[in-house]
Amino acid sequence: MKVAGKILSILSYILLAVVLVIFVTVLVARIRNEIPTLFGYSFHLVVSPSMETENEDSIEIGDMVIVKHCDSKDIAMHDIILFVSQDPSQTVDGKPMKILHRVVGYANEEHTSFITKGDNNSRNDDYPSGELIGKMAGKSRAFGAVMLFFMKGTNIIFLLLIIVLVVFMAVLIAKLVTSFKKAKPNDEEQVMRQEIMEKIKKEQEESNNDKVIQANQGDANTNPDNQNDKSGQDNQ
Repeated sequence: MKVAGKILSILSYILLAVVLVIFVTVLVARIRNEIPTLFGYSFHLVVSPSMETENEDSIEIGDMVIVKHCDSKDIAMHDIILFVSQDPSQTVDGKPMKILHRVVGYANEEHTSFITKGDNNSRNDDYPSGELIGKMAGKSRAFGAVMLFFMKGTNIIFLLLIIVLVVFMAVLIAKLVTSFKKAKPNDEEQVMRQEIMEKIKKEQEESNNDKVIQANQGDANTNPDNQNDKSGQDNQ
């Protein structure tokens, strides 16, 4: 039980650290207007229904997709890739839009540019893929909802307060658990301590008994009657 408790505590801290790192990374990238990247992966919020289907792997508005950064040589047919659009009509604030679509063909012999299509679209994209960012490695609806909430500028301060609160609560809980374990040792420690106390008590009793025997012998040797008897025998 003790080992399991330690393992659970370590895993909880690791999970907390991962969540905090992800949110801080997204927050900093949001402030700098950059793509949030962590260990070669980036996180993106889906804002278009072009990949929505009736299948379980449907990618819907509000999902957070995890994209692994890679080269074009790592892309295979039917992979879902994130790329910079070359369509002049697809821009956001004057910048080319990032598109998450499925690879359905190659636009050149070198296989460095791809023909793509949204799963919910009836035809291929008008332009081949532009600058490749990477391919999709996973998605999360829950993290997408949280990410969408905190991407609003008015919620940034609230996010920082929650991070501070979570860290404070984690430290407080860790201290409480540690103090509780110190105040209430487990059964094995209690048994061990009891055995040690009994052993010490037994040794003390044996030591006291030895001292009493030695004291009695000393009294017998110094008794006046015994000395007189011995003197009388010597005179005879």
